[in-house]
Amino acid sequence: MNTYNLLLINALTMLVYAAGLCSLHISYRRARGIWWFMVSCVAAGASSALIAGHNLFPRNLHLGLSMLLLPVSLWLRHTGFAEFLHVKTRHLWTNAVLVALYAGFLMRFVVLRNEPLRGFQLLSVILAIQTALSVEVLLRFGIEENRLLRIITSIVISLVALFRLFWQVVEIRSNVLGVSGESIAHAQWPVNMLFNAATIFCFVGIFVSQMGLDLREIASTDALTGALNRRALESQAAREMARCRRYGFPLSVVVLDLDHFKLLNDTHGHNAGDAALCLVVRDLQSALRGTDLLCRSGGEEFLILLPHTDHATALHLAERLRKRISQIVVPVENKKVGVTASLGVASWNGAAESWTTMVKRADAALYMAKNAGRNRVVTGEEHPSSTETSEQLA
Repeated sequence: MNTYNLLLINALTMLVYAAGLCSLHISYRRARGIWWFMVSCVAAGASSALIAGHNLFPRNLHLGLSMLLLPVSLWLRHTGFAEFLHVKTRHLWTNAVLVALYAGFLMRFVVLRNEPLRGFQLLSVILAIQTALSVEVLLRFGIEENRLLRIITSIVISLVALFRLFWQVVEIRSNVLGVSGESIAHAQWPVNMLFNAATIFCFVGIFVSQMGLDLREIASTDALTGALNRRALESQAAREMARCRRYGFPLSVVVLDLDHFKLLNDTHGHNAGDAALCLVVRDLQSALRGTDLLCRSGGEEFLILLPHTDHATALHLAERLRKRISQIVVPVENKKVGVTASLGVASWNGAAESWTTMVKRADAALYMAKNAGRNRVVTGEEHPSSTETSEQLA
């Protein structure tokens, strides 16, 4: 098969990859990095097509455009990696400078002065630097589940850069190692197609693992506030209860309910209620430890799971949370509305107690707080002597 056919096959293959990535982008729009990767494939395919159709265009035009599309393709691919791994602006301007340098060297040494030896080597070095930037992003960012795929992808694209450097040297200085430049030029395209396929395969693997994580996050979190939902918290609570039974660790739970929330919705509208919920969750998350779990259990009610927390500590934490919430101000049109919360606290009483029973005790304490006038903390301990309110804690 001659080089012309290989170039056309490479171009068509890249377009097929782009079409596949386009379908993924349509079906899962949250991963915008796919779009950049798709355009990168189009640019790489266009580069091969221009080289294959060199007889249809003036030499300088087809050579300049086809070669300039290579760093553009790497820039787009890098942007796809960075955005998909949630580091959108990583090396944005560095890549822009490298593409500008590439265009300058291409125009000076290859198109105008016809010095391919010096020009191609400089251009290949720039492409290698662009690849190094992508490798840095792949190795530093991303979730643990796709770490192996990110490492493999880094190896693949690094091999592409090394092969390109090797090919440039061998093609220009023919007969190096007994291999002619013409045979290496012919051999580069099957190798490029193999590397392209491996890169796409790895990217799709990273995408699938990231999509799985996103879907798990969607299934476990409340859409409005970002807090855990009840099912996700109960799954975590089961594991924490198992640790408590095995090691005797303390465990506490706080049930929190915003006061007069229905009145807030009826008076100021549901947008004000939603804003209040989001502000409360943001404030609670900033006050809790990394091991604590916050759940929106329904409406204006929240559950807070406190591993390794005894009852006295949980009570003081609940009181601190109550005070923080009372300082929250919800902007509503031209005025500001305050919110308060009532909280019930319960702690694990021993191996015989279940998660459901502990939450019921915290719920009962919450109702006691509501009946006592709201905006207070009440304990759910069974013994009356241990009952405390926020006034006692203050």
